[in-house]
Amino acid sequence: MEETKRPTGFMPPMADISSIARKRLDLPYGTQSVNQRLDVFLPGVGEGPFPALIYVHGGGFAMGDKRDDHLTPYLEALERGIAVVAVEYRLSGEAVFPAAVLDARAAPSCARRP
Repeated sequence: MEETKRPTGFMPPMADISSIARKRLDLPYGTQSVNQRLDVFLPGVGEGPFPALIYVHGGGFAMGDKRDDHLTPYLEALERGIAVVAVEYRLSGEAVFPAAVLDARAAPSCARRP
């Protein structure tokens, strides 16, 4: 699988996730593209299971990234004992509609796996 090229030009700043100790990054949830991956951020304390907030980045299904700075306010949920799942999906330059929507629907089931 070849990674889809992102649109050239604007690249949003990325969220700073360096201080989050409990995280699993780039977990695959699909087999059609390397862009079908997600990140799971867990609260600093507790064994779970945790309620989860699912973050699907914006960009009109044409651009964006699961770790862009729009993720930052969602990460505040970790302090309240809520896990955060950030979803990357196939963009419109790689797959036609409704692929991105189907990806976003499929991703949370992967987040439940140990």
